[in-house]
Amino acid sequence: MDSSKKIIIAFTFTLVVFVFVVILSFVRSGSNQVSMIDVYSSLPGPVADISQFPEASQEPMIYRVDGNPPVSANRLTRSRLATQLTDDGFYTITSDSSRYDIFYNQRTLNGYIMLYDERSLDEARIAAERTLMGTLLVPQEVICTLDFSVYTNEYVNPRFSGFDLGFSFCEGSFRLP
Repeated sequence: MDSSKKIIIAFTFTLVVFVFVVILSFVRSGSNQVSMIDVYSSLPGPVADISQFPEASQEPMIYRVDGNPPVSANRLTRSRLATQLTDDGFYTITSDSSRYDIFYNQRTLNGYIMLYDERSLDEARIAAERTLMGTLLVPQEVICTLDFSVYTNEYVNPRFSGFDLGFSFCEGSFRLP
């Protein structure tokens, strides 16, 4: 994807989030401030219930969809590749932002990968998987159980936009070009 498309995508996303926050600030009564927690709370999907895993309240974790205890996200949030985007624990982790970004939400204990390489989605996904596994230091079997999704957008590839593409080595993942 050329840089002008990426700039348009980033601008559009920023504009949508800005409009959403402005609307949310008008809807809220009696308060002039909107935190990212308020924004996340208004988005669909549950906020993670970590009460069954006391260690999760002490450090950043990533939920596992197989019911096993969460995986520590300390290596993810403290990585030299990590940038904290908000005060309430939303991070981006990347080593090649022209091909992919990895996002982690400490509040909901999950994350997603966004693929940008329109020439080879599969190569971008594999590069992102390697970055995630290398940062967390966990094997493929554990990666497949994490509450993580893999996406692309309609500007990159309309055919795969809107689907959780999965990790390439996990059951049920999409085969990508």
